[in-house]
Amino acid sequence: MKPLIMLKRQDLYGPGFELFYGEKDFEGELSIAKPMVLESIPEGSSISHSPLMILDEDSCTTLMNELWVAGIRPTKRLSDPEGSAHIKEEVSWLRGTIDHILKVKR
Repeated sequence: MKPLIMLKRQDLYGPGFELFYGEKDFEGELSIAKPMVLESIPEGSSISHSPLMILDEDSCTTLMNELWVAGIRPTKRLSDPEGSAHIKEEVSWLRGTIDHILKVKR
């Protein structure tokens, strides 16, 4: 099955994103995920361990790519003492390069 994942901003300056998920089966039929519903659970109740979704590796990669294209970047992970320092260095370097190019153009 081929995953179909689309991520888009709710509006141009909005803080939220809309996530759409679907799959085409081998016969080309499209199935889409419907909106999730949160249910209140009384204190002390047992909680089902069913996941919201089960994604294969291709679907996860597609989702990560859509998040990246939308401008979402990873934050520092607890297991990574360097966190996203290398990303900050690259952005700083790129910003400096852009500033230099703009100065040369003037």
